[in-house]
Amino acid sequence: AKARATLDVRGAVGRSVRVEPPRLVGGAARITGVKVESDEADGPIVVSLRVPAKQAAGTYVGDVLDADTGAPVGAVTIKVSR
Repeated sequence: AKARATLDVRGAVGRSVRVEPPRLVGGAARITGVKVESDEADGPIVVSLRVPAKQAAGTYVGDVLDADTGAPVGAVTIKVSR
């Protein structure tokens, strides 16, 4: 499967965020094992995930949350195609 991801955050975001497991829009499938990394104080926030070869095609959306407060700060969208 091929995957393309976009990260959309609103306003100022702290260095500590987490991503809820993205869910298939209109379905029950999820992508698990999403990791968030930020090595440098002013560097990019990197979201990494592994999409299994047999993952259902479609658009998946997961909330991006402030890890300290749990407040929503954005979303990650993954488009899976064959």
